[in-house]
Amino acid sequence: MALEAHATMVSNRLNEIMKTMTALATLSVPLILITGIYGMNFGENPQLGPRWIYHLISGALLWLVPLMFLYFRKYRWL
Repeated sequence: MALEAHATMVSNRLNEIMKTMTALATLSVPLILITGIYGMNFGENPQLGPRWIYHLISGALLWLVPLMFLYFRKYRWL
């Protein structure tokens, strides 16, 4: 009986840790994806046409993580 209670407590704690780790990994996925696409070194990429696109993408990256962080805080994932 005590062993089952202990196993349940350990399992609940592990679930909380995994939930936090998943949320943190989710915060980094868009950054990795976008920088991976726009970090390629070739000139014929159609997405790299206008000069202002660099500033647009950088601004989106700067706002994306705080917005996702606030969303995760609202639903208590972090």
